[in-house]
Amino acid sequence: FAAAGMDLARINCAHDGPEQWSRMIDNVNAAAEKAGRRIFVSMDLAGPKLRTGDIEPGPRVGRARVVRDDAGTVISKSKIWLTPRLDEHPKPAPSDLPGRPALPLEADQGWLEQLQLDDVITLHDSRSAKRHFTVVRIDTDSEGEVEAVLAEGEKNAWIAEGTHLRSNYEVTRAGGVPPTVQKLRFHTGDEFILTSREEITTIPRTDDEIPRVSCSLPSAVAALKPGDPVLFDDGALGAEVVEVSETSSSEDSHVDARLRVQRTKPNGQPLAAHKGINLPNTDLPLNSLTDEDIEHLRFVVEHADIAAVSFIRTQGDAEYVYKVLDEIAAEHEAAGREDLASKARNLGVVMKIETIPAFQNLPGIIIASMKRAKSGLMIARGDLAVELGFDRMGEVPGQILTLAQAAGVPTILGTQVLENMAKAGLPSRAEITDAAFALRAECVMLNKGPHITEAIAILNNLARKMGRSQRKSRIMLRKIRSWSD
Repeated sequence: FAAAGMDLARINCAHDGPEQWSRMIDNVNAAAEKAGRRIFVSMDLAGPKLRTGDIEPGPRVGRARVVRDDAGTVISKSKIWLTPRLDEHPKPAPSDLPGRPALPLEADQGWLEQLQLDDVITLHDSRSAKRHFTVVRIDTDSEGEVEAVLAEGEKNAWIAEGTHLRSNYEVTRAGGVPPTVQKLRFHTGDEFILTSREEITTIPRTDDEIPRVSCSLPSAVAALKPGDPVLFDDGALGAEVVEVSETSSSEDSHVDARLRVQRTKPNGQPLAAHKGINLPNTDLPLNSLTDEDIEHLRFVVEHADIAAVSFIRTQGDAEYVYKVLDEIAAEHEAAGREDLASKARNLGVVMKIETIPAFQNLPGIIIASMKRAKSGLMIARGDLAVELGFDRMGEVPGQILTLAQAAGVPTILGTQVLENMAKAGLPSRAEITDAAFALRAECVMLNKGPHITEAIAILNNLARKMGRSQRKSRIMLRKIRSWSD
């Protein structure tokens, strides 16, 4: 990445933890040293997470699947991967097996020990279909005990928890089958309840039953008002608040918001657990930093260069971030760590503009940021598109860039720049045009993918060429040499 032109590495604090982050930063520093230049580290603070709650698990059934060619001939067999039932750390199935992944199952150790290569395992799957799997591999540990057995079959099999497995006249029960993931499905006009109470969503058994979906931040539900839009799963499901009711008793106190679905795909839209919720027009009584974010910010002060703050909505949110940094600086001063106290007060801070309120309050957010020497903005186009609608994304990023340029505040433009290139290895023509527009910002963020190195190289090359004729949105009017001969 460094050789291709990466200048800044981004770490998402929503994933992993300090141990993993430290290793990532060490890798970045090693790459920077090898490249002979500094590569900065920016860490994204997750902010308050608005997500749907848990949904009841489905039946414990897994599927072992074959792969067929266009003529219906099996070209890769179905596979089951059997490990001892009481093994706390079962050996994972190999990831390089041909065809579809092996279905992991647990069985009694003694039953596994009696298996030999070419033995046949017989079972009746959840559809009462008889299936046969032939043992093709047996892995043992240093003491000769069986760690895992791989068996292959000629047909698909739906194997449920407790299914009888037979071989050599011995029987065991299949275990370790994870429950299936269940989802709700909504169509335009459907209604459901978004509740502040922590509860597990049950799948409706009748058409008259209204589903209840919990929210990870109860105070967000309490802030809803009739008419407020509520968006789920990056805007794939759009709903509107019809009614808000409060239940209060000595045993329970919660708020229910009845929602009516306004927008889905033509055949309906599934909604799974832990999907994002956007409330574009709701005034949320939440700080921009959670307690967890503040702990992560302490790590950023000690190990990174920039903190990118999510969920910024108002000037007060931006001021609160700097207030917390001053408190962290005071902590380091009290402990005699003057270098870290100075770094906390001068840490680079990027305010992520990803909501309608953040866009509407952008002048105030910029004024709060300009009080510090090292400040910037990130235009998170993906989240903005969810709240604003895609029809406004042609103008809004340009407006933010213009205001930031007028204020002298550097900007990062992110989300889906050269996305096809990073994932598939070939950019579309529209992506190159989009990347050229993105280079009006001081920094462009690329998402990971198997071809990310090539995407960085393309962007770096494009930046060099355009840098000779354009400074941000200003054309330099240099001589064009393409037709000089």
